[in-house]
Amino acid sequence: MSNRKNQQNFGRDVLAYIPVKVLPAIAGLLSIVLLTHNLTPKEYGSYTVVITIAILIVQLCGTWISNSILYLFPDYKTAESQSKFRREVISLQILIVLPAATIAFTAIYFFTRSYSLALIGSALVLGQVMLALMMTFLQAARKIKNQALVVAFQSLFQISALIYCLYYINGKATESLTALVIGVFAGYAMAIITAAKSVKCDPVDRKLISRKLQNDIFTYGAPMCVWFFASQLYTLGDRLLLQQFEFTEQLGQYAAFRDLATGCAGFITMPLLMASHPIIMSKWKNNCKPDEIAQLISQSIILLAVFFVPIIVLVDIAGYELLTSLFGARYGLPSNIMALVVISIFLAAVAMHVQRGLEMTGKTVLMAKLASICAIFSVIAGLIIIPSHGIKGSASVVLLCTALYLTIVTYEVRKVLTLKIPVTVWTSLLLWCGAVEFGIFAFNRIYQNSLASTTILFINILAIFLATTALYFVNYQTRSIAIQIYKSLKKISQK
Repeated sequence: MSNRKNQQNFGRDVLAYIPVKVLPAIAGLLSIVLLTHNLTPKEYGSYTVVITIAILIVQLCGTWISNSILYLFPDYKTAESQSKFRREVISLQILIVLPAATIAFTAIYFFTRSYSLALIGSALVLGQVMLALMMTFLQAARKIKNQALVVAFQSLFQISALIYCLYYINGKATESLTALVIGVFAGYAMAIITAAKSVKCDPVDRKLISRKLQNDIFTYGAPMCVWFFASQLYTLGDRLLLQQFEFTEQLGQYAAFRDLATGCAGFITMPLLMASHPIIMSKWKNNCKPDEIAQLISQSIILLAVFFVPIIVLVDIAGYELLTSLFGARYGLPSNIMALVVISIFLAAVAMHVQRGLEMTGKTVLMAKLASICAIFSVIAGLIIIPSHGIKGSASVVLLCTALYLTIVTYEVRKVLTLKIPVTVWTSLLLWCGAVEFGIFAFNRIYQNSLASTTILFINILAIFLATTALYFVNYQTRSIAIQIYKSLKKISQK
């Protein structure tokens, strides 16, 4: 009975979290389209360098605290203790984020030699850290509607400011980043208003940060700090190497597609991840059977695989044509590089779910060590491969490091959880890939001289869509999980 209720809660939360991640994903997609139509690849490269450094600094000073909140919050049962907990965490975060913004300013100036970009980047770090903190409080309290309101407000301001900066004042990288900062601070303001109405918090006082809470956060969070930084370093650090080795034009092309692919993947990955995380932590702390947690993680991985495999095939077959039609010919990227990027994003999403087995048991030190190994390997491999192979080498290094991390994490998690994914899932996906790739390849060879290229492209995309629809209906595991989520939606509509 308890297992059925947890499945229903999981399905309901997945559906509820969709707008929380869909809205920023749409805003991100629109932002990338607007930027690529108004910035040259070199200018977009400067823009993405600032974003990359800001992300790395945010990981160092903020994300690990947010993760500690999700881990520790279930231990506080009363409203009074929860309010005190929030106050102390906010005080601690403020003390950390101010020097972090200074570090961001210095690092951005080192790579860009631009005071304006450095100033805007440090403001972005400040706003993003505090916004993420308030959103985590809402997530821990499962105030999903409030989160959706905040991201809607942020997305609206971000897109509006970006359109104004690009089209009314003919702005470039600096003005585009300014629009992003405006959106972040608008979202932060709405998050404060929303949190004040939905989650109680005592006034902030740095003198009232208890030693116990500091120890709890640093014991769990400090290794997470290393993990977050290391994982982002082997995922995004290649952009800094491309900048240093003066692949500025290719950097803009590569970063634009990776940003697009990551944003689109958020439609799939983040609702699953955000919905499952609090449930997994709560089930573990309530001494639920490990098999129940393993089943939840396995279901998420199956869904990820069935959604991502068709995307990988689509990118491999028609990726270049779709990308150039969206961004223009100057942002064109070979299909094989795009396929490498999408596969690495898929493996990273799977790794995020698998490593929950380590997070819930508090083995964050081990996670930090594993991610650090991959980050060091990434830097060394990047220094060797990127100078001679450019963005193809960069994409290959990221994929290799992501696969390495997934492999070693899976090996360690097996000591805690036994993830059971039927072999039929992988065999059916492999057979599907082979059939679709061969069928489209044969069709293109036969009709390449008798049909227009646009007609062939349309037929290829239509064939992949129809084959994907058939895959979803034929795959039993996907269908059963989807039925569980549908029943949860039906229950919500009846209330």
